[in-house]
Order: sequence, then C-alpha cells, then structure tokens
Amino acid sequence: MDNHIIATAAHCVYNYESKQYFPDMRVDIYDENCTTILKTVYPKEAHVALNFVNNKDFQYDYALLYVEEDLSEYGIFSFGVAMDDFMTSNSLVTISGFPGTFGTLKRYKGVGNIVPISSNLADHQIQYTAYASPGDSGGPVYTTQTFNGRTYHTVIGIHTTGTFHSDGSVGEHRFGTRVTSTLLVFYYNNEKIGSTVS
Repeated sequence: MDNHIIATAAHCVYNYESKQYFPDMRVDIYDENCTTILKTVYPKEAHVALNFVNNKDFQYDYALLYVEEDLSEYGIFSFGVAMDDFMTSNSLVTISGFPGTFGTLKRYKGVGNIVPISSNLADHQIQYTAYASPGDSGGPVYTTQTFNGRTYHTVIGIHTTGTFHSDGSVGEHRFGTRVTSTLLVFYYNNEKIGSTVS
C-alpha cells in the first residue's frame, strides 16, 4: 500500500447512529511479534464509502486513514484480489487485531483456513477459521508467501465481524470484507485524499 495509507473497517472510524467520525483516532504500530508499540500515529484524514455513511451497508465496511508520516520503515502490506479458485483452496490466512477476550489491549495474530465460497456467502465477503473476537475489526486478513528467502504479506480482506454466543464465547464463523477491484480503486486511486470531504 501507499506509505501514508492505513486500511481498516468503516465501523471502526465512523459512527453510523450519530453520523460522525469517532474523535481522537490513533493508530499504534506494533513490531512483528505484536508485543511492542513502535510508533503511534494520528490520522490526518479518514474516508468512508458513502453507501456505508448513508445506509450502513456492510458491503462497504471499509475505510482509509491517511497519515502524514511515512510508514515504509514498518513494512507495507500489498493488496491483492482473492480469485475464486483461491477462495476454494483451503489456504492459510492470518488475521490481526485486538481481541476483547484477552482482557488487555494486546495485538494478536491468528492463523486459520479460508472457508470455501458457499451459497450463503456474499460476493463481498471472505470467511476463515482464524480466531477472532470482538475488537479484531479493522485488522488485515492476509496471506504469507516466501520467495528467494524474502517473506511477502498480501492483504485479501479486512476483518469486520464474527458470530458470538450470548455468553460472550466465540462462534465458528468469522468474516471480512473481501478485497475487490472496487476496494483497490478506493485505496490506490482515491481522489478524496487531500480534500476536506470524506
């Protein structure tokens, strides 16, 4: 991604009920082990799709944060579109977030498999078995490959929701917004960056 852009979920930055962005947004950048905060940045801009703002349409549950700092030294994940054959491959993916079940604000990484596309899964969704709990929303869903000794991470979704039981325990279904060509345009060619309209 761009050195100044952070991808997250729309419901993490915009309150549909009050029709306002959440105040005092900040992003903590952790080390690879998710144990140490390397830097804290404060977004200069936040952009959310109008379909989420106007209708709370969860097909558009994604947001762009723009920061003035150059984030390249912390490692940049690329965005990739998960083709249909990948979605039936049972491949491993990783999600990262802040599970509320831990009781402390600690970044977490969970690994699981892609759940094959089924008739009850919308085109804009991606489903996986990686552990998720309340607080993980907005984190990346990514694949990891190693070529010639170098490791590459490719984001194919943004974690948005899961199923949870009445006692607070985690259900088996975890979902994200699938990266599509529409999302690529939103993040890579967003004409609103630098404007006062978000």
